Amino acid sequence: MKKILSGFVIFLIGGVSILTAQYNDIIDLFLEDESADTLISAYLVLFSAGVIGEEAGPEGAADYLGTYKWGDRLLKEDSITYGGFSLLLMKVLQIRGGLFFTLFPLPRYAAREFSSLGMIPGKRAPGSSLTPFEVLAGLNAALNVKKVGL
Repeated sequence: MKKILSGFVIFLIGGVSILTAQYNDIIDLFLEDESADTLISAYLVLFSAGVIGEEAGPEGAADYLGTYKWGDRLLKEDSITYGGFSLLLMKVLQIRGGLFFTLFPLPRYAAREFSSLGMIPGKRAPGSSLTPFEVLAGLNAALNVKKVGL
């Protein structure tokens, strides 16, 4: 029990150290909703990956996504889906996928890869909406996978 508790405390200290004031405000607003907003989810992923700066905000995330065909598909969703979020993480963090994702980089195959890596517990349909808590948990898991180098 002590190991689990100490591991959680280390996670909180390490995870919170990168957060800034605007980022914290956006997360607070984000967590108030029942379903995760696509633009805020994209902003959190892009900022955490170092692709855009804090000042860019969700509008900067929309500009970034608009430059890619796969990003245009995500912008059509009001709340982010499991497949869309998986695709976003795999593209932005450059997480390698299997054969089907390599051949067909679609949300469906990104969700399968994401599930096989166990990033969000439970089997989910690619079209199912995510909660803000699931987005943050998935982002944390993806950043850890990227750090390990899978």
